[in-house]
Amino acid sequence: NSALPILAASILSKESIKLNNIPKLLDIISMLEVLSDLNTNICLNDDDALIINAEKAQSKNIIEELTKKTRASILLLGPLLARFRKATIALPGGCNIGKRPIDMHINGLMAMGANIQIKDNIVYASCPNGLVGNTINLLTPSVGATENLIMAASLAKGTTILTNIALEPEIF
Repeated sequence: NSALPILAASILSKESIKLNNIPKLLDIISMLEVLSDLNTNICLNDDDALIINAEKAQSKNIIEELTKKTRASILLLGPLLARFRKATIALPGGCNIGKRPIDMHINGLMAMGANIQIKDNIVYASCPNGLVGNTINLLTPSVGATENLIMAASLAKGTTILTNIALEPEIF
């Protein structure tokens, strides 16, 4: 459960990141495809370690063909906004276990100063002056929203306080 948000967080750094024990699952492969499309350099070492370098990454439109493969693609919204101050991403797909809205992701990022519109299943987000820390109370504990907002807050100006967060082990 922690591999996907860790992969999404790699977009926040311009340094090479080495990750060990990343499972070879379809969701992981889909996230790596999205990161590669964002011009992130990905290399699998002989020891099965994954090396990710997002120094030359770009925030560009993430198309539905990529996002529909994994629900976790929404986890890129916060990091892209934090680093590049803009993100355009098709709504996520992947999971068929019932309704799983992204409103807490969107509302939290808007509380940090992002301008966000959803039109024709595309999320258009920008924060020309960067994200700004704020106190954000999640309506219900959400693992994905908690992860997304923590990642966004890591490069935001000021302090962010999140309340009513998810407490699953992968958060800590």
